[in-house]
Amino acid sequence: MNFKIDSFKSRIPANTVFRCLRVSSGMTTRELARLLDCSNALVTHYEMGHRELPQKRIDQLCRVFRITQN
Repeated sequence: MNFKIDSFKSRIPANTVFRCLRVSSGMTTRELARLLDCSNALVTHYEMGHRELPQKRIDQLCRVFRITQN
C-alpha cells in the first residue's frame, strides 16, 4: 500500500487503522499474532485500544502491511 500512517494520526487511532488493514487483507488475529511473535490476545487488546501500541510494534505492523509511518 502506498500511504503514510501519519496522515491518519489526527483523525483515526492507530489501532483502528491496523485492524482495518488486517481485516481488509483477510488476515485473522491469530495469523497476525504469529507474524508479530506475540499472543492472539495481545493483538486483540491492541485492536480494541485496551493496550497502547508501542513504537516497536508499530514498526513491525508497518513491515507486515508494507506501509510507512512518515
